[in-house]
Amino acid sequence: MRFREITPRLLYGWGTWSCYSLLVSTWFHPDCCLPTPDCQKANHRLGLVLSTWNNKATRSNSSISTTSMSPPIPASAAQQFILVKQIATGRQGTLFLAYLKQDTIDASCRRALWITPSPNSNRTTSARVQQLKAIQQNGSHRLARAHEHDPNNFMSWYTMDYISGYNAQSLMSVYVDYAKGFPPYLVAHILREVIQAQQHLRTGGLCYVDLQNGRNIMLHSNKSASIPKVSLIDFVGSRAYTAVEDRNILEEFMGLARTLTKGEGRVPNHFRTPRGSGQEPFEQKRLIAMNGFYAWVAGWKYLEQQTLEKLYNKWYNLLGAWMGELYDEALWEQLHERLMVPVVARKEIEDVLVESGVQLNGF
Repeated sequence: MRFREITPRLLYGWGTWSCYSLLVSTWFHPDCCLPTPDCQKANHRLGLVLSTWNNKATRSNSSISTTSMSPPIPASAAQQFILVKQIATGRQGTLFLAYLKQDTIDASCRRALWITPSPNSNRTTSARVQQLKAIQQNGSHRLARAHEHDPNNFMSWYTMDYISGYNAQSLMSVYVDYAKGFPPYLVAHILREVIQAQQHLRTGGLCYVDLQNGRNIMLHSNKSASIPKVSLIDFVGSRAYTAVEDRNILEEFMGLARTLTKGEGRVPNHFRTPRGSGQEPFEQKRLIAMNGFYAWVAGWKYLEQQTLEKLYNKWYNLLGAWMGELYDEALWEQLHERLMVPVVARKEIEDVLVESGVQLNGF
């Protein structure tokens, strides 16, 4: 798998992020520019400044000044968190890697801290976060888990799991081989996970409607995984479910399918043969079936009464079969290697936390 020379990592799939800093596209949105030398220098300077602020706040037992930064850090957030690094910024707000302040810091303290431009500009409410928290312990939950948040209903800040990986949108710009879309096994896997996510959200009276460009679809992994984990990021995409949303849900899903396949009418030639030398060729009938799915996605148009629930009955099991039958081990190993690269270096995190005067225990 050939990577471009510049490989920005996105960390979450939100807003419009300007300096991403080798994150996992895990939490971010469009219009984001690649890290330039000036951005990298700015990030380094920001890290030093945050470290100084955190250290002063710890010694003086006071919060970070709400006028010291742009955007300002709400006092209620500054009192609870040690800010390590600004991950991204855009029209939806600014994202930080942060740690919950405790005498001893471990991995359970790690957070993605989201600062919104102004409370009333953010559609995510504390009531919505409580809805998500009520269902997030279920194994089918695919949204990043919610943690602490501004107690006001229109929140000025909130936190969620810090996830390291790539969002689907960024992978297609980073991988040369993904210029014409994802490998078929990944197309099938991501779409199945999104269907499962929507079904689970429905149990809590919710749905997710910001999918089609792939920026909120986060791929991440662990050392022993044989397939990437898929998480939805950005709470703004979650809405209360009503039947009125059915068409919107379906169009977002089909838009995502078209993004992942790049609108190709068949499986691209470079994905029709396994990359690994020891893997058996794909069965021709499986490729023909997947060609049919690609063609259907490319030509799809909304028809009255169509819903994602109805598509589930037709495609969910087939997507699972294709995920296994068209699995490319060599392609997965290459992607897995990239997903395992830390978004923020351990030493960089350690330096900030140590200067804050806390004890570290497997952070």
